[in-house]
Amino acid sequence: TRLDSAVALPGILLIAIGSFRTNVRPVPSKVSALALGAVVFILVCSWIPIQNQLRYGSFLASGYEDQKEGIQFNIPILHALWIYLLSPGKGIFWYSPPLLAALLVWPQFFKRDRFLCLGFAWIVLAYVLIIGKWQNLGGWCWGPRHLFQISPFLLFPLPLLFCPTLSEGLRKTGKILLGVTIVLGILVQVSGVLVDYMWPLEKALRTMPPTEQTPFILSGEGYGPLLHLKTWRFDRDPDWLLVDLWRSGELGARIVSGIVWFALLAMTAILIRSLVGRISDSVIRHPGPPEAEQ
Repeated sequence: TRLDSAVALPGILLIAIGSFRTNVRPVPSKVSALALGAVVFILVCSWIPIQNQLRYGSFLASGYEDQKEGIQFNIPILHALWIYLLSPGKGIFWYSPPLLAALLVWPQFFKRDRFLCLGFAWIVLAYVLIIGKWQNLGGWCWGPRHLFQISPFLLFPLPLLFCPTLSEGLRKTGKILLGVTIVLGILVQVSGVLVDYMWPLEKALRTMPPTEQTPFILSGEGYGPLLHLKTWRFDRDPDWLLVDLWRSGELGARIVSGIVWFALLAMTAILIRSLVGRISDSVIRHPGPPEAEQ
């Protein structure tokens, strides 16, 4: 069980305080609601150590005690931030590009709901710091798997890009950035399911000494969300995962392949239709200057 989830507790407390302060209900009603929510929250969270005790014989089992290096927090923080935020192989913004558009409106998020913003910011920063200091790579996986839980918190204020109180320049910039990052995000996610990313990487990593594995994992050529596809482009018999599932002839494999392909094509069609619709609406709302009368 991931005990590192405990770092989110102060952020949850900030959100609860903000909700209590801004709620217009009578104080006794707010106190009773807060107490009931706290009891339910504690009961749900208590199941984690109970589960650990039942399965592993320890309330504080983390699941990582068997690693040779043990549990250490010795990664330099600046190095950890570079790896998880910017490195081509593990940077979260390369694998979730729309997060960049959401960052533009975090100042507006703070003005709109200070406690909610601070609570979310705590959760994001706490996870980045604790995971970055502990195990900054997350193994040979594709992308920053240890940071997936912060994505919804970073993305939460994104709808504020369409808020009418936002400045015209920021709103236009944000919408352009959002459109570009959505397209990039789809390309990244499609590249993640289109091929078995681990096959050539594992073959390369198995032949490397441990000192060379980390630079390879962090490189765009080895683990980049799009650049790694060149491995299949130059292979005589590329391992196209969805195609191979269909070619297997197994009914279950063909169903999975068909569903994924249908979902990808449907999402692409919906995206194109949405973008065309928004462009058409923009042209209708902001027509060009009238022609001079003859």
